[in-house]
Amino acid sequence: MGRSWISACAERCQVSPGAHRLTRQLLSAAQTYSQTPVAGRVPSKVRIQDNNFILQHDRNGGEAYVLMRNK
Repeated sequence: MGRSWISACAERCQVSPGAHRLTRQLLSAAQTYSQTPVAGRVPSKVRIQDNNFILQHDRNGGEAYVLMRNK
């Protein structure tokens, strides 16, 4: 089986130095609500209220952080 989407995306979705502080703040806030440990970088899997999500830094069309539900 091939690499997971998260590992493949992590290689090409590097966070810029200017966004690094904001990324840490987002992951810290997510940890407050997550039922599982949150990684120190994006993409990161989190579990909130018994639902799985992926936090991702999305640069498509601008700068954004997205929370995608992972069923």
